[in-house]
Amino acid sequence: MKMGGSETDATCPSCSHGRALFSQVQIRSADELATTFYQCLKCEKMWRED
Repeated sequence: MKMGGSETDATCPSCSHGRALFSQVQIRSADELATTFYQCLKCEKMWRED
């Protein structure tokens, strides 16, 4: 199932494909950076960067 979001250049840690969907969510306090969630456009693996 694909998540909503915009496309960007990001390397999948599973298959090394170079394009992914991404969205940013504020999951901690407002004074910390947002967490970016990615989903590979090839294998659909999801990962995040804090």
